[in-house]
Amino acid sequence: MPASQTAILAFGFASPLLLWGLLLGSIPVIIHLLHKRRYRETDWAAMRFLMEAARKNARRVRLEQLILLAVRVLLFVLLATALAEPFVESSAGLVASSRPVHRILVVDASFSMGYRAGENSRFEAAQDAAREIVRTAGDGDAFNLVRVCGSQSRVLVRQPAYRREQVIDEIDALKVTEEPGDLIPTLQEVDELLATLPEISDKQVAIISDLQRTSWSPEAAGPRAEIERLLKKIAGASELMVIDLGTDAAANRAVVDLRTDEAFVTAGQEVVLQAAVRNFGPARLDRQIVELYVDDALTRTEQISLEPGATAVAGFRTQFSRGGEYRVEVRLEEDRLALDDRRWLSLPTVDSLNILLVNGKPAGRSADRATHYVETVVAPSTSREPWQ
Repeated sequence: MPASQTAILAFGFASPLLLWGLLLGSIPVIIHLLHKRRYRETDWAAMRFLMEAARKNARRVRLEQLILLAVRVLLFVLLATALAEPFVESSAGLVASSRPVHRILVVDASFSMGYRAGENSRFEAAQDAAREIVRTAGDGDAFNLVRVCGSQSRVLVRQPAYRREQVIDEIDALKVTEEPGDLIPTLQEVDELLATLPEISDKQVAIISDLQRTSWSPEAAGPRAEIERLLKKIAGASELMVIDLGTDAAANRAVVDLRTDEAFVTAGQEVVLQAAVRNFGPARLDRQIVELYVDDALTRTEQISLEPGATAVAGFRTQFSRGGEYRVEVRLEEDRLALDDRRWLSLPTVDSLNILLVNGKPAGRSADRATHYVETVVAPSTSREPWQ
Protein backbone atom coordinates (compact mmCIF):
# COMPACT_ATOMS: atom_id res chain seq x y z
CA MET A 1 0.00 0.00 0.00
CA PRO A 2 1.39 3.40 -0.98
CA ALA A 3 2.32 5.70 1.87
CA SER A 4 -0.03 8.46 0.68
CA GLN A 5 -3.23 6.38 1.12
CA THR A 6 -5.37 6.54 4.41
CA ALA A 7 -6.78 3.38 6.10
CA ILE A 8 -10.65 3.33 6.47
CA LEU A 9 -12.57 0.91 8.80
CA ALA A 10 -16.26 -0.01 8.02
CA PHE A 11 -18.90 -1.04 10.66
CA GLY A 12 -22.31 -2.57 9.85
CA PHE A 13 -24.71 -5.58 10.14
CA ALA A 14 -25.10 -8.40 7.72
CA SER A 15 -28.86 -8.88 8.78
CA PRO A 16 -30.14 -5.54 10.14
CA LEU A 17 -33.79 -6.74 10.26
CA LEU A 18 -32.99 -8.93 13.23
CA LEU A 19 -32.31 -5.82 15.34
CA TRP A 20 -36.10 -5.60 15.91
CA GLY A 21 -35.55 -8.42 18.40
CA LEU A 22 -34.07 -5.90 20.88
CA LEU A 23 -37.64 -4.91 21.70
CA LEU A 24 -38.06 -8.22 23.53
CA GLY A 25 -35.79 -6.83 26.29
CA SER A 26 -38.61 -4.53 27.36
CA ILE A 27 -40.91 -7.42 28.37
CA PRO A 28 -39.35 -8.01 31.88
CA VAL A 29 -39.54 -4.28 32.54
CA ILE A 30 -43.22 -4.17 31.69
CA ILE A 31 -43.99 -7.17 33.88
CA HIS A 32 -42.13 -5.53 36.78
CA LEU A 33 -44.09 -2.32 36.35
CA LEU A 34 -47.39 -4.19 36.19
CA HIS A 35 -46.67 -6.06 39.40
CA LYS A 36 -45.68 -2.83 41.11
CA ARG A 37 -49.20 -1.51 40.66
CA ARG A 38 -51.06 -0.90 43.97
CA TYR A 39 -54.11 -3.02 44.48
CA ARG A 40 -57.40 -1.54 45.57
CA GLU A 41 -58.66 -2.56 49.04
CA THR A 42 -62.31 -3.46 49.31
CA ASP A 43 -63.99 -3.78 52.74
CA TRP A 44 -66.31 -6.71 53.23
CA ALA A 45 -68.39 -7.78 56.22
CA ALA A 46 -66.26 -10.67 57.51
CA MET A 47 -63.06 -8.59 57.37
CA ARG A 48 -64.65 -5.72 59.29
CA PHE A 49 -65.71 -8.15 62.03
CA LEU A 50 -62.19 -9.58 62.31
CA MET A 51 -60.58 -6.13 62.48
CA GLU A 52 -62.96 -5.04 65.25
CA ALA A 53 -62.22 -8.20 67.27
CA ALA A 54 -58.48 -7.70 66.81
CA ARG A 55 -58.68 -4.13 68.12
CA LYS A 56 -60.59 -5.28 71.22
CA ASN A 57 -58.10 -8.04 72.01
CA ALA A 58 -54.93 -6.05 71.16
CA ARG A 59 -54.37 -4.79 74.76
CA ARG A 60 -54.90 -8.23 76.24
CA VAL A 61 -52.55 -9.78 73.74
CA ARG A 62 -49.83 -7.19 74.46
CA LEU A 63 -50.21 -7.74 78.21
CA GLU A 64 -49.95 -11.51 77.78
CA GLN A 65 -46.84 -11.07 75.63
CA LEU A 66 -45.22 -8.81 78.25
CA ILE A 67 -46.03 -11.27 81.02
CA LEU A 68 -44.63 -14.14 78.98
CA LEU A 69 -41.48 -12.13 78.26
CA ALA A 70 -41.08 -11.26 81.94
CA VAL A 71 -41.49 -14.91 82.94
CA ARG A 72 -38.87 -16.02 80.44
CA VAL A 73 -36.42 -13.36 81.64
CA LEU A 74 -37.16 -14.12 85.29
CA LEU A 75 -36.38 -17.80 84.78
CA PHE A 76 -32.84 -16.99 83.71
CA VAL A 77 -32.43 -14.37 86.47
CA LEU A 78 -33.61 -16.76 89.18
CA LEU A 79 -31.41 -19.53 87.81
CA ALA A 80 -28.32 -17.31 87.91
CA THR A 81 -29.23 -16.00 91.37
CA ALA A 82 -29.74 -19.51 92.71
CA LEU A 83 -26.36 -20.63 91.35
CA ALA A 84 -24.75 -17.62 93.13
CA GLU A 85 -26.01 -18.89 96.50
CA PRO A 86 -27.33 -15.56 97.85
CA PHE A 87 -27.46 -14.58 101.56
CA VAL A 88 -28.77 -11.54 103.38
CA GLU A 89 -27.27 -9.66 106.38
CA SER A 90 -28.89 -7.15 108.64
CA SER A 91 -27.09 -4.10 110.07
CA ALA A 92 -25.79 -6.27 112.86
CA GLY A 93 -24.42 -8.82 110.40
CA LEU A 94 -26.86 -11.55 111.35
CA VAL A 95 -29.95 -12.97 109.73
CA ALA A 96 -32.97 -14.57 111.24
CA SER A 97 -33.44 -18.03 109.80
CA SER A 98 -35.86 -20.86 110.33
CA ARG A 99 -33.20 -22.88 112.16
CA PRO A 100 -31.97 -21.75 115.60
CA VAL A 101 -28.45 -20.33 115.89
CA HIS A 102 -26.07 -20.53 118.83
CA ARG A 103 -24.65 -16.99 119.06
CA ILE A 104 -21.64 -16.02 121.20
CA LEU A 105 -21.25 -12.27 121.72
CA VAL A 106 -17.76 -11.04 122.66
CA VAL A 107 -17.63 -7.40 123.81
CA ASP A 108 -14.27 -5.73 124.40
CA ALA A 109 -14.35 -4.07 127.85
CA SER A 110 -10.67 -3.11 128.08
CA PHE A 111 -9.83 0.47 129.04
CA SER A 112 -9.06 1.54 125.44
CA MET A 113 -12.77 1.13 124.64
CA GLY A 114 -13.40 4.26 126.72
CA TYR A 115 -11.96 6.36 123.86
CA ARG A 116 -14.45 8.97 122.66
CA ALA A 117 -14.36 9.90 118.99
CA GLY A 118 -17.65 11.83 119.28
CA GLU A 119 -20.49 11.98 121.74
CA ASN A 120 -20.33 8.26 122.51
CA SER A 121 -17.38 6.14 123.49
CA ARG A 122 -16.27 3.03 121.62
CA PHE A 123 -17.68 0.92 124.44
CA GLU A 124 -21.11 2.53 124.13
CA ALA A 125 -21.00 1.84 120.38
CA ALA A 126 -20.09 -1.78 121.16
CA GLN A 127 -23.10 -2.08 123.46
CA ASP A 128 -25.38 -0.69 120.74
CA ALA A 129 -24.01 -3.21 118.22
CA ALA A 130 -24.49 -6.10 120.67
CA ARG A 131 -28.09 -5.05 121.40
CA GLU A 132 -28.83 -4.87 117.67
CA ILE A 133 -27.51 -8.40 117.17
CA VAL A 134 -29.80 -9.71 119.92
CA ARG A 135 -32.86 -7.80 118.67
CA THR A 136 -32.50 -9.00 115.07
CA ALA A 137 -31.85 -12.63 116.00
CA GLY A 138 -34.33 -15.33 115.15
CA ASP A 139 -36.73 -17.08 117.47
CA GLY A 140 -35.13 -19.96 119.30
CA ASP A 141 -31.59 -18.58 119.10
CA ALA A 142 -29.34 -19.15 122.13
CA PHE A 143 -26.86 -16.57 123.46
CA ASN A 144 -23.62 -16.50 125.43
CA LEU A 145 -22.04 -13.22 126.51
CA VAL A 146 -18.26 -12.86 126.92
CA ARG A 147 -16.14 -9.79 127.53
CA VAL A 148 -12.49 -9.03 126.80
CA CYS A 149 -10.83 -7.88 130.02
CA GLY A 150 -7.82 -8.55 132.22
CA SER A 151 -8.09 -10.59 135.38
CA GLN A 152 -11.84 -10.24 135.98
CA SER A 153 -14.58 -12.72 135.13
CA ARG A 154 -14.84 -13.03 131.35
CA VAL A 155 -17.94 -15.19 130.73
CA LEU A 156 -20.98 -13.24 131.90
CA VAL A 157 -23.67 -15.54 130.42
CA ARG A 158 -22.24 -19.07 130.53
CA GLN A 159 -25.51 -20.99 130.48
CA PRO A 160 -27.01 -20.32 127.03
CA ALA A 161 -29.90 -17.86 127.33
CA TYR A 162 -32.96 -17.97 125.09
CA ARG A 163 -34.71 -14.84 126.36
CA ARG A 164 -33.52 -11.72 124.57
CA GLU A 165 -34.52 -9.42 127.42
CA GLN A 166 -32.14 -11.17 129.82
CA VAL A 167 -29.23 -10.88 127.41
CA ILE A 168 -29.92 -7.19 126.74
CA ASP A 169 -30.02 -6.53 130.50
CA GLU A 170 -26.57 -8.10 130.84
CA ILE A 171 -25.27 -5.97 127.97
CA ASP A 172 -26.67 -2.84 129.62
CA ALA A 173 -24.89 -3.74 132.88
CA LEU A 174 -21.47 -3.99 131.21
CA LYS A 175 -18.82 -1.46 132.30
CA VAL A 176 -15.43 -0.48 130.91
CA THR A 177 -12.62 -1.91 133.02
CA GLU A 178 -9.48 0.02 133.95
CA GLU A 179 -7.12 -2.66 132.69
CA PRO A 180 -5.83 -3.87 129.31
CA GLY A 181 -7.56 -6.80 127.67
CA ASP A 182 -6.08 -10.31 127.81
CA LEU A 183 -7.27 -11.78 124.52
CA ILE A 184 -5.91 -15.33 124.72
CA PRO A 185 -7.97 -16.47 127.77
CA THR A 186 -11.05 -14.84 126.24
CA LEU A 187 -10.67 -16.76 122.95
CA GLN A 188 -10.09 -19.96 124.91
CA GLU A 189 -13.40 -19.40 126.71
CA VAL A 190 -15.14 -18.85 123.36
CA ASP A 191 -13.64 -22.07 122.00
CA GLU A 192 -15.03 -23.98 124.99
CA LEU A 193 -18.48 -22.40 124.64
CA LEU A 194 -18.69 -23.51 121.00
CA ALA A 195 -18.66 -27.12 122.19
CA THR A 196 -21.86 -26.55 124.17
CA LEU A 197 -25.33 -26.98 122.67
CA PRO A 198 -24.40 -29.74 120.20
CA GLU A 199 -28.07 -29.96 119.20
CA ILE A 200 -27.72 -26.54 117.49
CA SER A 201 -25.43 -26.97 114.50
CA ASP A 202 -25.39 -23.35 113.37
CA LYS A 203 -22.77 -21.43 115.38
CA GLN A 204 -21.90 -17.76 115.15
CA VAL A 205 -19.30 -15.71 117.06
CA ALA A 206 -19.48 -11.90 116.95
CA ILE A 207 -16.45 -10.03 118.34
CA ILE A 208 -16.97 -6.30 118.92
CA SER A 209 -13.67 -4.52 119.64
CA ASP A 210 -11.41 -1.61 118.74
CA LEU A 211 -8.70 -4.17 117.83
CA GLN A 212 -6.11 -2.43 119.98
CA ARG A 213 -2.60 -3.37 118.91
CA THR A 214 -1.32 -4.36 122.37
CA SER A 215 -4.11 -6.93 122.73
CA TRP A 216 -4.58 -8.19 119.16
CA SER A 217 -1.00 -7.97 117.87
CA PRO A 218 1.43 -8.30 120.78
CA GLU A 219 5.13 -7.86 120.13
CA ALA A 220 6.04 -11.34 121.40
CA ALA A 221 5.83 -13.98 118.66
CA GLY A 222 4.41 -16.69 120.94
CA PRO A 223 1.23 -14.88 122.06
CA ARG A 224 0.67 -13.53 118.56
CA ALA A 225 0.83 -17.04 117.06
CA GLU A 226 -1.54 -18.35 119.75
CA ILE A 227 -4.10 -15.63 118.96
CA GLU A 228 -3.95 -16.51 115.25
CA ARG A 229 -4.36 -20.22 116.03
CA LEU A 230 -7.41 -19.65 118.23
CA LEU A 231 -9.06 -17.34 115.70
CA LYS A 232 -8.59 -19.90 112.92
CA LYS A 233 -10.03 -22.63 115.14
CA ILE A 234 -13.07 -20.52 116.03
CA ALA A 235 -13.61 -19.55 112.38
CA GLY A 236 -13.51 -23.22 111.41
CA ALA A 237 -16.19 -24.17 113.92
CA SER A 238 -18.49 -21.18 113.44
CA GLU A 239 -19.27 -18.12 111.38
CA LEU A 240 -16.82 -15.57 112.79
CA MET A 241 -17.73 -11.88 112.54
CA VAL A 242 -15.48 -9.05 113.80
CA ILE A 243 -16.91 -5.54 114.20
CA ASP A 244 -14.03 -3.05 114.21
CA LEU A 245 -14.73 0.11 116.23
CA GLY A 246 -11.13 1.36 116.25
CA THR A 247 -9.66 4.48 114.67
CA ASP A 248 -6.32 4.61 112.89
CA ALA A 249 -3.72 7.05 114.29
CA ALA A 250 -5.96 8.25 117.12
CA ALA A 251 -4.50 11.11 119.19
CA ASN A 252 -3.81 10.10 122.77
CA ARG A 253 -1.26 10.65 125.53
CA ALA A 254 -1.11 8.81 128.81
CA VAL A 255 0.69 8.66 132.14
CA VAL A 256 2.44 5.31 131.80
CA ASP A 257 4.49 5.31 135.04
CA LEU A 258 4.78 7.04 138.43
CA ARG A 259 7.55 6.13 140.82
CA THR A 260 10.25 7.25 143.24
CA ASP A 261 13.75 5.81 143.58
CA GLU A 262 13.73 6.20 147.36
CA ALA A 263 13.53 2.88 149.20
CA PHE A 264 12.22 4.62 152.34
CA VAL A 265 10.53 7.99 152.66
CA THR A 266 10.81 9.85 155.95
CA ALA A 267 9.08 12.99 157.12
CA GLY A 268 10.94 16.17 156.22
CA GLN A 269 13.06 14.41 153.59
CA GLU A 270 12.99 15.71 150.01
CA VAL A 271 11.59 13.11 147.63
CA VAL A 272 11.83 13.08 143.82
CA LEU A 273 8.75 11.68 142.07
CA GLN A 274 9.04 10.78 138.39
CA ALA A 275 6.01 10.65 136.07
CA ALA A 276 6.48 9.16 132.60
CA VAL A 277 4.10 10.47 129.92
CA ARG A 278 3.89 8.86 126.46
CA ASN A 279 2.49 10.32 123.24
CA PHE A 280 0.63 7.60 121.32
CA GLY A 281 -0.65 9.99 118.62
CA PRO A 282 0.84 11.02 115.27
CA ALA A 283 1.41 14.73 116.10
CA ARG A 284 3.85 16.57 118.37
CA LEU A 285 2.42 17.84 121.66
CA ASP A 286 3.87 21.07 123.07
CA ARG A 287 3.55 22.52 126.57
CA GLN A 288 1.65 19.67 128.12
CA ILE A 289 0.76 20.45 131.74
CA VAL A 290 1.49 17.67 134.25
CA GLU A 291 0.00 18.17 137.73
CA LEU A 292 1.02 16.50 141.00
CA TYR A 293 -1.65 15.96 143.66
CA VAL A 294 -1.03 14.74 147.21
CA ASP A 295 -4.20 13.60 148.95
CA ASP A 296 -6.27 15.40 146.26
CA ALA A 297 -4.43 18.70 146.85
CA LEU A 298 -2.47 20.25 143.95
CA THR A 299 1.16 20.68 145.02
CA ARG A 300 3.34 20.94 141.86
CA THR A 301 3.03 21.45 138.09
CA GLU A 302 5.47 20.79 135.26
CA GLN A 303 5.47 21.36 131.50
CA ILE A 304 6.75 18.85 128.93
CA SER A 305 6.78 18.43 125.14
CA LEU A 306 6.20 15.12 123.43
CA GLU A 307 7.28 13.91 120.00
CA PRO A 308 5.06 11.34 118.23
CA GLY A 309 5.60 7.94 119.85
CA ALA A 310 8.03 9.37 122.44
CA THR A 311 8.04 9.31 126.24
CA ALA A 312 9.00 12.24 128.47
CA VAL A 313 9.58 12.27 132.22
CA ALA A 314 8.28 15.02 134.49
CA GLY A 315 10.18 15.26 137.81
CA PHE A 316 8.60 16.62 140.99
CA ARG A 317 10.52 17.47 144.17
CA THR A 318 8.41 17.44 147.31
CA GLN A 319 8.49 16.48 150.96
CA PHE A 320 6.05 15.33 153.62
CA SER A 321 5.72 17.01 156.97
CA ARG A 322 4.72 13.92 158.97
CA GLY A 323 4.62 10.18 158.75
CA GLY A 324 1.65 8.33 157.32
CA GLU A 325 0.20 6.89 154.13
CA TYR A 326 -0.01 9.46 151.29
CA ARG A 327 -1.95 9.09 148.06
CA VAL A 328 0.06 10.64 145.25
CA GLU A 329 -1.59 11.31 141.89
CA VAL A 330 -0.40 12.68 138.55
CA ARG A 331 -2.96 14.21 136.18
CA LEU A 332 -3.01 15.37 132.58
CA GLU A 333 -5.65 17.47 130.91
CA GLU A 334 -8.33 14.98 129.84
CA ASP A 335 -8.29 13.92 126.20
CA ARG A 336 -10.54 11.49 124.31
CA LEU A 337 -9.35 8.60 126.49
CA ALA A 338 -9.61 9.93 130.03
CA LEU A 339 -8.82 6.64 131.81
CA ASP A 340 -5.08 6.84 131.14
CA ASP A 341 -4.70 10.56 131.90
CA ARG A 342 -4.27 9.86 135.65
CA ARG A 343 -2.02 7.58 137.66
CA TRP A 344 -1.78 6.92 141.40
CA LEU A 345 0.93 5.88 143.84
CA SER A 346 0.51 4.89 147.48
CA LEU A 347 3.52 6.29 149.35
CA PRO A 348 4.10 5.22 152.98
CA THR A 349 6.09 7.79 154.99
CA VAL A 350 7.62 7.35 158.46
CA ASP A 351 8.78 9.89 161.01
CA SER A 352 12.07 8.03 161.50
CA LEU A 353 13.75 4.74 160.65
CA ASN A 354 14.48 2.47 163.60
CA ILE A 355 17.49 0.23 163.00
CA LEU A 356 18.53 -2.51 165.41
CA LEU A 357 22.31 -3.13 165.54
CA VAL A 358 23.43 -6.36 167.19
CA ASN A 359 27.00 -6.02 168.47
CA GLY A 360 28.96 -9.20 168.00
CA LYS A 361 32.26 -7.81 169.40
CA PRO A 362 32.04 -6.16 172.83
CA ALA A 363 34.87 -3.72 173.63
CA GLY A 364 35.73 -1.00 176.09
CA ARG A 365 36.09 1.65 173.45
CA SER A 366 33.20 2.40 171.13
CA ALA A 367 35.48 2.42 168.11
CA ASP A 368 36.43 -1.18 168.82
CA ARG A 369 32.84 -2.44 168.79
CA ALA A 370 31.66 -4.35 165.69
CA THR A 371 28.69 -2.02 165.20
CA HIS A 372 30.56 1.28 165.63
CA TYR A 373 31.08 2.15 161.97
CA VAL A 374 27.65 0.94 160.90
CA GLU A 375 26.09 3.16 163.57
CA THR A 376 28.17 6.09 162.38
CA VAL A 377 27.01 5.59 158.79
CA VAL A 378 23.29 5.30 159.48
CA ALA A 379 23.25 8.06 162.13
CA PRO A 380 26.15 10.42 161.37
CA SER A 381 24.98 13.18 163.72
CA THR A 382 27.02 14.86 166.43
CA SER A 383 26.14 17.19 169.26
CA ARG A 384 27.36 20.17 167.22
CA GLU A 385 26.06 19.05 163.79
CA PRO A 386 22.87 17.00 163.94
CA TRP A 387 21.92 14.89 160.94
CA GLN A 388 19.45 16.43 158.53
